Amino acid sequence: VSPIEYGHVLLIPRIFDCLPQKMDKQSLLLALHMAAEAANPFFRVGYNSLGAFATINHLHFQ
Repeated sequence: VSPIEYGHVLLIPRIFDCLPQKMDKQSLLLALHMAAEAANPFFRVGYNSLGAFATINHLHFQ
């Protein structure tokens, strides 16, 4: 993990399932729920796929 800045975290849905870096509906809804629960206009959720040169092939948001 290479944090970009203070407060940078990874959200890894179902970590023990070792899912590939491919978004599905359930994972997207989890990320959206996390953003809504944060209730902070500065909170951001990012996603990087292998097609966009993600360096790690496990499902995660940052």
